[in-house]
Amino acid sequence: MFHSISWRLQFSYGLLLFVAFVGLLVAAHHLEYGDRMSEVDSVLQARAVQIRSAITRPRGAEAAPGEQKVPELALPRSDNRFGPARGARHTYYFVWEDDASPEPEFQSNGAPGNVEQPFVEEGGPGSGISRVRGEYRERIIQTRGGITVLVGRDVTELLVEVRKQSMKLAAAGSVLLLIGLLAGNWVVRRSLRPIDDISEAAIRIAGGELDERIETKGNRTELGKLGDVLNHTFDELETAYKRQAQFTADASHELRTPVAVILSEIQSAPKRSRSVEEYEECLAVCEESATSMQQLLQQLMALAQFDAGEAIHRQDSVDLNELVERCVDQIAPIAAEKNVVLSVESSEATIPGDPDRISQVVTNLLGNAIAYNREGGAVAISLFEKAGDAVIEVADTGVGIPPDDLPHVFERFYRADKARSAEGEHNGLGLAISKEIAKAHGGDISVESRLDEGSTFTVRLPKHKAEKFSNLSSS
Repeated sequence: MFHSISWRLQFSYGLLLFVAFVGLLVAAHHLEYGDRMSEVDSVLQARAVQIRSAITRPRGAEAAPGEQKVPELALPRSDNRFGPARGARHTYYFVWEDDASPEPEFQSNGAPGNVEQPFVEEGGPGSGISRVRGEYRERIIQTRGGITVLVGRDVTELLVEVRKQSMKLAAAGSVLLLIGLLAGNWVVRRSLRPIDDISEAAIRIAGGELDERIETKGNRTELGKLGDVLNHTFDELETAYKRQAQFTADASHELRTPVAVILSEIQSAPKRSRSVEEYEECLAVCEESATSMQQLLQQLMALAQFDAGEAIHRQDSVDLNELVERCVDQIAPIAAEKNVVLSVESSEATIPGDPDRISQVVTNLLGNAIAYNREGGAVAISLFEKAGDAVIEVADTGVGIPPDDLPHVFERFYRADKARSAEGEHNGLGLAISKEIAKAHGGDISVESRLDEGSTFTVRLPKHKAEKFSNLSSS
């Protein structure tokens, strides 16, 4: 549970909401407290100025008989917003007329004990400071004449009211926090639902339902895009699986014929007496079938190595001009038997690669060009450079390839009805292997063909080191 993405997202989201809620609650409490204290300070400031004005008189002047030096303070009705008035104990004052006197000259009845004269920096009318002393809020002003006035009041009930307001806000906020957590849980589950769909689809595909796909219609989020990518991957896997199954079936079919021939000859040989020539003919048929089987197995092994990325083991500097001439010399006797004219047009070109594999490509293309050519036809091989690549072209005047078959000629075991029906042992793997070799060298192979006019195969090989060779060198 604690390792799931859903739980982690919900926990992080809830923690974020809680921290934000606590921060807002603390800020609201401080704002409410500050507002209430500002209102109290305003009232206390007005009272302090009133007292200061009452006791300020010309130096040496005496108060008139019966004159009250400091007026009694009555809590005005407007102060009731701070709570019920409690008489003299609710608002009080102290007055010092001499900076050197520690005892106040005036103080109201019911003042909470006695206090020492506080220190306030000198300032004009209206200057002063505020402070909290226990459950009392006090405002202190001082003039250049040495008069210090302290006015205070009990703010216990006000603080209780502030706390009640904070508790109400906390209760309302808790409800909102709970709603936010539930909404966040719904959003997280809805957002992560495609992950569950991906997991379920992957399980069904692993169970053999290769046509299963993830539903991404209408989902344009990042997870929807991930679903599209995975669907494409599943398409590739399904294609690869079907190709592998077809490959196995085709390989079994190709091996069935030579095996059947060998078994037939061996089983029929002891059943009747034969001459030496007949036994030699039987052995020759078995040898031919075994050779065909060996060639097919070698090709299948080569394709398996290409699939595993292990078919290219050498990285030499290959002189293509010399390589092409050597391949032409090897194939010349076969061309002579069919009365096919070979022509070579080449230039100097050197690439990094495996010379044996590249020779296999050239020999295979030349062999096909001769096998599917006309009696007395021609095969032209050209070597040149183009856009930084070495290019080998093999053109023939043969039967050509039908347009419907042209896109499939490099597929394994593919044989077109016409272009692949010439005489000879051809199992449809030669061009597939040639394409894999070209790709392993960082290049490619393509074909252009016109039916009954001929075909041109083009091999493009880069003159720089291929990525597979780089990996090979570093391993």
